[in-house]
Amino acid sequence: MARTYGVDVAVYQPTDLASYHKAGASFAIVKLTEGTGYFNPKAQAQVTSARANHLYTHAYHFANFGSSVSQAKKEAKYFLTWVKKLTLARNGCSGLTGSHHLPIGLMGLDQPIRRLFWPSCGH
Repeated sequence: MARTYGVDVAVYQPTDLASYHKAGASFAIVKLTEGTGYFNPKAQAQVTSARANHLYTHAYHFANFGSSVSQAKKEAKYFLTWVKKLTLARNGCSGLTGSHHLPIGLMGLDQPIRRLFWPSCGH
């Protein structure tokens, strides 16, 4: 099976993603939001550059909601607001990380929280 390479970018990475494409990346996952009050100020430029460099472009949210269903709903709504603003497809929200540095995806989260957040992203 062939390997596929990609890059996870946040505010700490550059806005020009050409070097990642040249190094063999085929996708970029851009951190958009965290909690209900943080938006990555470089996200728009990173998304634009990813698209310009023909990288499949996805986004993720860094979750802080713990086990609170109401907070999870607020965070999902906040994230999806930015997904729409950046014209990312609903299925472009690749995953969710948590305050304990969970891997992208939902494996470490409680089942009820997973079921609540994940369908909001079109999954």
